[in-house]
Amino acid sequence: MRRFLRFTDRTLPAGRPQGPGRPAFASRNFRTAVPDLGVVVEKMIGAGDCVTVHMTFTGHFSGDFGNRTGKGQPIRLIATDLLKLDNGQITDNRHIEDNLALFQDMELAKVGP
Repeated sequence: MRRFLRFTDRTLPAGRPQGPGRPAFASRNFRTAVPDLGVVVEKMIGAGDCVTVHMTFTGHFSGDFGNRTGKGQPIRLIATDLLKLDNGQITDNRHIEDNLALFQDMELAKVGP
């Protein structure tokens, strides 16, 4: 039986509990909003026990996100993850996403007049 190590999200959004299933839960929820979500790994760098992954996600906001339903508008999200590995498993994650640009694409945020 394989023993799973503890997973810690070091940049956890407010209100989201820790645990290895949480990133998968967040991903499933986002795919509800953007069912045709695709990802391109722009760059992946490994050094020691760490891997940095820079990605671009694209798709169309045609599903539900919170209390909003998309109108099919295209979205683009850039994200970078810094993952720490131990015995072949991801144990730590630090991540940053351009959520403002995403929310502008989804028409959930407006910048300027």
